[in-house]
Amino acid sequence: MAFRLCWQRSKEDAGHGGFLFDNVIFPLILRDVYADKNRQEAIIKGSDVDWTIVRPSVLNNKPGVTRSGL
Repeated sequence: MAFRLCWQRSKEDAGHGGFLFDNVIFPLILRDVYADKNRQEAIIKGSDVDWTIVRPSVLNNKPGVTRSGL
C-alpha cells in the first residue's frame, strides 16, 4: 500500500497580503504561526515520503484570471 502525505497551508508567507497584513498583522500577531508552518513544510520536503503541499488561492468576488486542475 502506497502512502502519500497531503499538507494544506492556509496562506502564503508574508509579502503577499497587502500593506496592513504585511506590516502590522503579520509582524505583531502571526509571525510565530507562519514560522511554525515554514518549519513544518521544511520537514515534509526533507522527508522520504511522497508528499503534496496544497496552497489554496485567495477567494474573492472578482472574475477568474487562471484555470487549474488536478
